[in-house]
Amino acid sequence: IMLAELFSTKSRYTGISISYNVAFLLAGFSPIAVTYFVNVTRQPLQISFLFSALGIACLAATINIKDYKQKELAP
Repeated sequence: IMLAELFSTKSRYTGISISYNVAFLLAGFSPIAVTYFVNVTRQPLQISFLFSALGIACLAATINIKDYKQKELAP
């Protein structure tokens, strides 16, 4: 529901499908990125800092989403 409220009616399906596909693409490369990061730093604990930074970025993005709870979504 949150993603549907972010896009206008004309571009709703396109916006949602692009956002899902980009998220899937980025999540698909995470094992490769983690393996490379461990090989470069030689410290597996550093991965926790990477995922903590990603979590903070996701939290910041979630906080900055506008609320369209009481607005009309149709054109």
